[in-house]
Amino acid sequence: MPIGLRNAAQTFQCFMDEVTRGLRFCFLYLDDVLVASHSKEKHEKHLATLFQRFEKYGVKLNPAKCVFFAPDLEFLGFKVCSQAIKPLAKKVEAIRRFRQPTTMHELRQFLGCVNFYRRFIPRAATLLAPLERLTLSHDSHNKLKLPEDAVNAFDEVKEALANATLLSHPQEGAALSLVVDASDHAAGAALQQRHKGRWSPLAFFSRRFQPREMRYIAFGRELLAIYLAIRHFRHWLEWRQFTVLTDHKPIVQVVQRGTGSHNPREVRQLDYITSFTSDVRHIKGTRNTIRLSGCGVNLRQLADAQRKPRVAGCQALQFIAIAPSQAGRYRHSLWCDTAQSKTRPYVPQPLRRKVITTLHGLSHPSIRGSRRLVKQSYVWPGMNKDVALHRHTKTPLEIFTVPDRRFDYVHVDIVGPLPPSRGFSYLLTVIDRFTRWPEVVPLTNTSADTVCRAFLSTWVARFGIPSIVTTDQGRQFQSALWRELTTALGIKLAPASAYHPQTNGMVERFHRHLKTALAAHHKP
Repeated sequence: MPIGLRNAAQTFQCFMDEVTRGLRFCFLYLDDVLVASHSKEKHEKHLATLFQRFEKYGVKLNPAKCVFFAPDLEFLGFKVCSQAIKPLAKKVEAIRRFRQPTTMHELRQFLGCVNFYRRFIPRAATLLAPLERLTLSHDSHNKLKLPEDAVNAFDEVKEALANATLLSHPQEGAALSLVVDASDHAAGAALQQRHKGRWSPLAFFSRRFQPREMRYIAFGRELLAIYLAIRHFRHWLEWRQFTVLTDHKPIVQVVQRGTGSHNPREVRQLDYITSFTSDVRHIKGTRNTIRLSGCGVNLRQLADAQRKPRVAGCQALQFIAIAPSQAGRYRHSLWCDTAQSKTRPYVPQPLRRKVITTLHGLSHPSIRGSRRLVKQSYVWPGMNKDVALHRHTKTPLEIFTVPDRRFDYVHVDIVGPLPPSRGFSYLLTVIDRFTRWPEVVPLTNTSADTVCRAFLSTWVARFGIPSIVTTDQGRQFQSALWRELTTALGIKLAPASAYHPQTNGMVERFHRHLKTALAAHHKP
């Protein structure tokens, strides 16, 4: 095939695959061919075998572009040696010297460079989130000024790339494990292998959640993280035995015992996961090597905040040994608690709520559990009191506004079938959100016509037309007749989420008491 046509590269790759078929020591990409050997003698034999293939197929080599017996070399933008693979030093240095973006074009250039080496950076999605959000909300032609969180992310990503993890070469027959974690905003995973008695990483994966995925419960986010990780590393995991490690115990129980009721999305993801492996194990959050939820506050933010408060006052506290120290990979000194074996940074007042909120979001533990999580990594005076105060005053995920007047916002649902009584087997329940006043209407059936007539003749006739009505996804409330009725009356529909009865929790709680009362009065 002539060079320059659309399929020329694919055709040439197929040809080279045919030339090196069966030569497991060869790794090629188009006209770049690597020959890997354990010793010089084997390398000479491998080269002789490869040259025979080239002669057979008429492949010619350019000696000026060939490198022989090299311990390491550059290949497709990476530094490849016998032990591992890492980013090119000159490329990393170019990224570190990248000036702060002032236009959207420069920001996208920086993100493109970093994403090329994304698999070397744990928690890449979390680190890049403030920068990626800017690409969604700014015009490409306008000047760009990075906010404070984006500036911190810009510097932290460059620092993370400078300290990029070495990725090992896959070893045939080595045990594999997939360490997975999810935060409120992103999913991440580390694929690692056990070689020579220790675990070494093969690659990292991370992805920012979509807005709808951020609204999943903790189980849904952790399950989605495992699903995304297995799908991303599918070419490595197919037909291989491997272990999934997660710090979310309910997923382990579901996979091993097959218990619990799940929505169709979770069932689909569980089926996909179990088609690869059923070996899902629990690890403590502190042992999770990729722990995305981490602290929520990076060391640079801590250092900047520590310059503002009077740290000298903290130094005088007798029950906390505060002193300048090194923390993690951060190159500058931080005020830390050095009295224990583990160095714990001091958290100034402005960042304490963020630390508690993030750590509490790991698994929503009790006050005692939240205190234990915070104390493992941070220190400040009055920590126990702050955790307890946050636990009782934290803002819920969603706030339902209280109506301004009675009978303005109602919840509607149907109970049944129940044991027949005078020809009635179902109940239509209506509750006013403001006064909590309930009404129960017996029904002979649950057709849309019957439900509409009952709602009109009882609630609307007595209390007037409500402004908002919340119902579940039942067929009666999805019918054309119900929609026409509410439209004619000027009622706004606020349907509950599918497969999530908690959305209509007010009427569901009333059903629990109603059924208990009916059971007490029922005569068999």
